[in-house]
Amino acid sequence: MAELTAALATGDWSHASKRALAIRDSYILKQKLSDAELAELEHALPPDFKELDARFHRHAEALAHAAEDRDGELAGFYLGRMIEGCIGCHARYASHTLPGFKAAAPAAGHGH
Repeated sequence: MAELTAALATGDWSHASKRALAIRDSYILKQKLSDAELAELEHALPPDFKELDARFHRHAEALAHAAEDRDGELAGFYLGRMIEGCIGCHARYASHTLPGFKAAAPAAGHGH
């Protein structure tokens, strides 16, 4: 994502499009699982996770097309949507490994 952001910020449209397409085609879990393990995981994943993931990859593809068209405003829009997707998914499904997404403890003595 950082490389994609830098490419957009510098107007390197070709590189931005290639990075966005690489992100669209990636699925981090596929890189470490056998076909059988992947099938089991796909069955076990909650529908909401699958939708968040699919949306993220659609936004990456849309960003790639915007970069190909040298449309910085639209590419920036889709970059923002991708980042929102990262934050939403990580907050919901990865707070156990990304401590910044752990819910804050309520303040002591403060009651509503």
